[in-house]
Parts: sequence; C-alpha cells; structure tokens
Amino acid sequence: MKLIVGLGNPGKRYEQTLHNAGALVVDGIVEKKGLRWEQAPKNIPAVITKDGETLFSKPTTYMNVSGRAVQQMLAYYNLSLADLVVVHDDIDLMLGDVRVDADRGAGGHNGVASVIEALGGDKSFRRVRIGIATERTAQKEGRTRDVAKIALKKPGLFDRKAFQNTIAQGVDKLMGIC
Repeated sequence: MKLIVGLGNPGKRYEQTLHNAGALVVDGIVEKKGLRWEQAPKNIPAVITKDGETLFSKPTTYMNVSGRAVQQMLAYYNLSLADLVVVHDDIDLMLGDVRVDADRGAGGHNGVASVIEALGGDKSFRRVRIGIATERTAQKEGRTRDVAKIALKKPGLFDRKAFQNTIAQGVDKLMGIC
C-alpha cells in the first residue's frame, strides 16, 4: 500500500495559495478519480481517501506541524517510509517544474522539516516537489526574498494560469506514481 500526502494549510485564508500546491495536487487526483475525503481514523489530524492500494491524505493541521499526522498514518496503517510520498510546494523550483525525488533534506521547507523530524530524522521517503517561483519571485544575486510572504499568497493575475498548469502537471506526475 502507498500513502500519498499533500501538504498545505487549512482554512479559507490559505485556499489556492502557492504554499498549498501539494494539497491542491492531491485534491486534483482525488477529484479526477471521483473519490471523497473522510476523517482519518483514531483522531489522526488528517482527511483520507483510498483507491485500491493507495491512500491519499491531507493533514488538517498547519503545515509546519504536519509531521505528526504523517507519522501517525504510517503507524496506523503499518506502512514503511518506502510507501510514503509527500507532495509539497518548492520555492526553489519555477512554476511549471515538477520533480520527483527521495532522500533529500527539507531545503528550508518547514512542512517537510516537520515530517522528517516526526520520522526521527529519516528522510528516505519520496517527494513530489511542485515549483512555485516566478521570474519576479526568483532570488536575484545579492538580494534576499521573503519566502513566507511569497508562498502564502495567491498567484497574481499573470501567474494564475501557470500555477493551474503546474498543479495539473503535478496531478499527471502523481498519477504515474500511484
């Protein structure tokens, strides 16, 4: 069995924000498959749905503390890290760039850091990284960027279509994994 977890923040304030790209990708695949979300068992702070041998999940906590929900789901379903795929936004990748890899550090992503910490420092799970950077937000040499300010906003008028296309690419990439 596989556990695919989309990271994001709960609530209206964060809907459709760049930082919720992971949750939006998992929502997209769940919708495409005609599945419905339900509360996870045993008071695990997440919603889940199942398609054959694949569990899809979204923690209902804020992203920065989502690791506990991931760890609890792995334990409840008796899954190993080889069964885990975490889908999340990545500000170091441009919109339109979706990458699958494993055994990486958090790269400054607090949600991924929370997962790694909850797993006892083990980072040997797969990740689907969804690019959210644009030409305007990409770090320029000698300048810094406010990562939280960028990630927690909704895509602007010029980037909205690119963001929607990136989410669709993430759904397609994820379909190939599950």
